[in-house]
Amino acid sequence: MRDVFVAVLTVFSLVVTTYFVCWNTTQVLMSPMASLFLWRHRHRYRPRARALAHHLVNPPVVSIVMPAYNEALTIVESVSAILALDYEAREVVVVNDGSTDRTLDRLREAFHLVPAPVAYVQPLATQPVRSIYRSTDDPGLVVVDKENGRCKADASNAGINAASGALVLNIDADTVLEPDALTRAVLPFLEDPTTVAVGGNVAT
Repeated sequence: MRDVFVAVLTVFSLVVTTYFVCWNTTQVLMSPMASLFLWRHRHRYRPRARALAHHLVNPPVVSIVMPAYNEALTIVESVSAILALDYEAREVVVVNDGSTDRTLDRLREAFHLVPAPVAYVQPLATQPVRSIYRSTDDPGLVVVDKENGRCKADASNAGINAASGALVLNIDADTVLEPDALTRAVLPFLEDPTTVAVGGNVAT
């Protein structure tokens, strides 16, 4: 019995040792790739490169779609923060997804919304849209009021239908972005027209 125990312990030790040896080996082998990635990242997002997006004659318009359901407590602050981003070629499309609180009322009061009788095409099927508003303070703010679709995807699709930008960013209503987040996100599209999508780092 003792011999069996020793044999099992030996095998287990060998397995664990092999695992850590393999893991450390892969980390060492990946180090050059990581260094190259970091170099390219710093090169891409250096101040001169970020400034390129601001000096384009016709920078791509980014539509920021924000589904919102019962966000009355924070919606004004969230939208104000997004409107303050340093990328000017943007529009913010807030989708009030049938909220049962004062989300829409707070948006109306804070941003002086007025009905916007615009043509609204729905290539993506969603629950019915009740009204579309635009801010008189910032024409780049659009609010879509729709019936609740019971999922964020339905609200996101309604926002995408209303978006007019060449690029679309879908975020939660409580998301906080760095001031240059849109500039960083646009750069890959400027460098390579075949770029389909980009992502960012998420912190909590």
